[in-house]
Amino acid sequence: MQDDWRIKDNLTLNLGVRWEYESPITERYNRAVDGFGGTTANPIAAAAAGAYAANYAAGDYSKTSLTPLTPSQFTSLGALLFPTASNRNIYNTQNHLFSPRVGFAWTPKAMGGKTVVRGGFGMFEDPIGISGGNVLSQEGFSQTTQYVATNNNFLSPANTLSNPFPGGILPQGSSVGPGAFLGQAITFFNPNPQNPYSVRWDLAIQRQLPGQIVLEVAYIGNHAVHLPINKQLDYIPRQFLSALNSRATTTINALTGTVANPYQGLLPNSSTLNGPTVALDQLLIPFPQYPLGAGTSNGVIEQGASAGSSYYQSLNVRLQRRFSNGLTFINNFTYDSLIGRLAYLNDSDPAPVKAVTADSRPLQEVLSGVYVLPIGKDKLFKMQSRLMDSLLGGWSVNGVMTFASGAPLTFGNLFYEGQPLAFNPHQPNGLAFNTAAFVTASTLQPADNIRTLNTTFNNLRADGVKNLDASLLKNFSFGDKKYVQVRFETFNLTNRVAFSAPNLTATSAAFGTIAAQSNTPRRIQLGARLVW
Repeated sequence: MQDDWRIKDNLTLNLGVRWEYESPITERYNRAVDGFGGTTANPIAAAAAGAYAANYAAGDYSKTSLTPLTPSQFTSLGALLFPTASNRNIYNTQNHLFSPRVGFAWTPKAMGGKTVVRGGFGMFEDPIGISGGNVLSQEGFSQTTQYVATNNNFLSPANTLSNPFPGGILPQGSSVGPGAFLGQAITFFNPNPQNPYSVRWDLAIQRQLPGQIVLEVAYIGNHAVHLPINKQLDYIPRQFLSALNSRATTTINALTGTVANPYQGLLPNSSTLNGPTVALDQLLIPFPQYPLGAGTSNGVIEQGASAGSSYYQSLNVRLQRRFSNGLTFINNFTYDSLIGRLAYLNDSDPAPVKAVTADSRPLQEVLSGVYVLPIGKDKLFKMQSRLMDSLLGGWSVNGVMTFASGAPLTFGNLFYEGQPLAFNPHQPNGLAFNTAAFVTASTLQPADNIRTLNTTFNNLRADGVKNLDASLLKNFSFGDKKYVQVRFETFNLTNRVAFSAPNLTATSAAFGTIAAQSNTPRRIQLGARLVW
């Protein structure tokens, strides 16, 4: 629904609203996974709890420097869920989407009719999808039975080729119930997704200047919420991790040290969780019956968690000259900020980290123009001779000049010691920044720590764009509207090199160096086309 009202001769108001209804996604109750139950009992939970209590009483977990979980704190609850006859929904989606919009345009009479003020506000809903970064995974229906070669570091075989799967081939479907994928990494799609939506607003002032020139200054803002991201649910709790800005060897050794395994014999198809011993950190995570995860590998991963968001603000300046006397140009300048919460710095963090996004380019300047030389028929400088008109007329010059900030550097989990970086993104001969500001020794790299170094920083970016594309065109007419156009085109006319980001792997011999070019060298092409 949309309405326009002309309140006065120089003010127009536009109101709109969009109302959508979406039905929940349903399926036969035995054919799909519909989430993960963190407190759901599974077939091995009781046996694992009993084995853990016995090992704890025997003192098997008190041999480490970390305080182990007590039997009452240890749990193996948690399992994949399936729709039932009474609850057939795979995903519980929102069924009503409300998208109001309002805009206005005002021409102040006091400004002589040469100034226009425009503004608007709107909410824009995005449909929920399971493509792209949210590829639907159906654990239990695409099942792999792992061959277990050994349970004691290859001192003796666990199974033989004559009988590779003594426990049988893993079954598929909801017939397995809470036992589906025990001992293996699992991924499930968020069963309660929220529709991503953005709130947008803008205010622009446009003014006509002498010489057929228009100036426009605009402010644009956008805030997006409920953006789908992946979330790791199986992580080492923060109280067991190091908070130091240096490698905590004692903590690492304690977490990776082996202890008695309460899952021994309970997970015959797991290559890591069925032996007599297991690393201590495996028993500290929320769902120890699944392999320990890190980031988006292993563990229990929720796809499409509605926890992401982004924030965008920009100042836009446009200067345009309408086509007159053979000349037209348009200049666009943008100064913006794009910050998002699109990933977790630590899996145990309560919310995604706020950081500059990979698409951020805070400064952009684009100037493009076309100039038709005023020589030839019906031009300022007329040629009396048909031959001279054919040779000197019909020429035009085009150009596009672009300046833009580079992409932000993306840092991993590094120890930064606070020294100035002296970063130079256009330095291929030597170090692009002070690598001594980071810990580079391979034996001193962070592990099992609470990360504090952010992923991106607004002032640390790869080499920016400084590019000029230009072309020279010549039209040879042989009729009223017939001509042959010959085009001489150049890309990156100045042949400026834009370098890629420097190597950011602290343990690499190439750390801090730039080894590649991100743009293409100068290219020249000649073409022709016939127009009739």
